[in-house]
Amino acid sequence: MKLTGEYLQRFTASYDKACDANQSQIVTLMDEMQQILIDSGVARKLRLPPKCVGVHPKNRGGKRMSPLAMNARGGKIISVGFSARLCNVDRCWAFQEGDGQHIHKRTVELTSSSPMFMGLEDEYLGGSVGAGHLNQLLGALNAERPC
Repeated sequence: MKLTGEYLQRFTASYDKACDANQSQIVTLMDEMQQILIDSGVARKLRLPPKCVGVHPKNRGGKRMSPLAMNARGGKIISVGFSARLCNVDRCWAFQEGDGQHIHKRTVELTSSSPMFMGLEDEYLGGSVGAGHLNQLLGALNAERPC
């Protein structure tokens, strides 16, 4: 499904403002764009178990996640106090697989590169572009992987 009509116009206006180098309201604009996607039906809110979410190949500009970085970021989150409330459907975004199976392939490559990562389950549903390190850590902890 693609954005059309008023939704596309509203999204484009918010996106153009967010791309302005002098923009100081980037978080507000991101919230607006996310709500437009939801209102239009292009996106929806779901709660998914960590084992069903891979890592999108374009997350962080395509930089591959390392198991040490996953543990370091997860350790920092845990040290300041983990809050499930801050890891909700408004903060974690994932995209469904397209025709090319790029997300699945990249995630299998990633998770098979170290015993510290959780394995990818058959119920795989998409790839994250937010909270990927934490998602992988939660899945790894649940799968009792070394950390």
